[in-house]
Amino acid sequence: MNIPDFKNFYTTAERLDMEVVKKQSQNFNANDPYLKALDSMNIFIIILNSYRQIVYANKTYLKLLNIKDISDILGKRLGESLGCINFFKNEDGCGTSSACQNCSGRNIVLKSIALNQEVEDEVSIIRKKDGFDVPVNSFAKVVPIEINKEIFYLASFIDATDSVKKRSMEKIFFHDLINTAGALKGILNLLKTEVPPIYENEVAQVEGLFEGLIDEIQSQKQILAAENNELFIELEEFNSKEVLRTLKKLYKGYSDSLNKTIKIAEDSISIDLKNDITLLKRVVGNMLKNALEATMDNGIVTMGCSMAPNEFVQYWIRNSSYIRADVQNSIFKRAFSTKGKDRGLGTYSMKLLGEKYLNGSVGFTSSKSYGTCFYINIPKVKF
Repeated sequence: MNIPDFKNFYTTAERLDMEVVKKQSQNFNANDPYLKALDSMNIFIIILNSYRQIVYANKTYLKLLNIKDISDILGKRLGESLGCINFFKNEDGCGTSSACQNCSGRNIVLKSIALNQEVEDEVSIIRKKDGFDVPVNSFAKVVPIEINKEIFYLASFIDATDSVKKRSMEKIFFHDLINTAGALKGILNLLKTEVPPIYENEVAQVEGLFEGLIDEIQSQKQILAAENNELFIELEEFNSKEVLRTLKKLYKGYSDSLNKTIKIAEDSISIDLKNDITLLKRVVGNMLKNALEATMDNGIVTMGCSMAPNEFVQYWIRNSSYIRADVQNSIFKRAFSTKGKDRGLGTYSMKLLGEKYLNGSVGFTSSKSYGTCFYINIPKVKF
């Protein structure tokens, strides 16, 4: 079967009638020994028809969705069943909006349909759960199967989230790494008194590198703690503009700030806020870091804060660069980056920390005429 016409942005919106879908689902009798075997597996398994509609789901997948019966998701597509944050952006549902063009979950199924062969890939879908954006990361495989002279597509997903053992090892690793970096910085402080004045600038640079290293370790530790629901917030009162001053001072020593200017907008407000200032500085700091990395030599990065609707305060970071349209839809995914493999945690952590822990909303705008502006809106007092 050829892949359907990409008439609704990127793929067809056409679906089979629910009566036909119900008839198809009867091919997968719960008493079938093969299906019982699928139910016993600790991986997510669904079977789709040629219109990407679900006709079978094993118990592990139903448990993920916290439902007991397939009738709740029968005829739905993958993103609709998971509650993907993009499926509602077009009235025709999963796979039909402009945000779906680079969706790995949609594309692995379409590729298997188009080529009529087994396809493997890593899949990342962001679902809305309890009001938060939660990533579902998995190693996926889609295999065409023929049942009663009709082609279906068996899709299996192996959970790629951290195991308990891995989390324990991570805690030990970060503990040792922070202690080692802290000890080296302590030794450097002792040596500072013995270094001739001619080398003061070099010593200051090395000291800045150690501070940056410790900050980066703490950042990675916070991300993992947040993903594992092990991060606790500490509320305190602080001045809105002081956050900007602190970050400007900190990132002036950042390697990517060389030959670049960091400016604080003159109309930035100065009011008292109550939230977790450490996490807020982490989020806005990552925005500033990304902006500096994207800015050319002699460029300017501007940061500011202003009042937003509903008694919220907006922190924003702007630079003159432009993010390509095909990149924008994936910018907050965990493993995604325009800078290469194993990058992209900065934008992911903005969303994770800013929305789940600061009760804020994180987003960005990007155009060739205006440049790129990342922002976070947070309540004046965390509720």
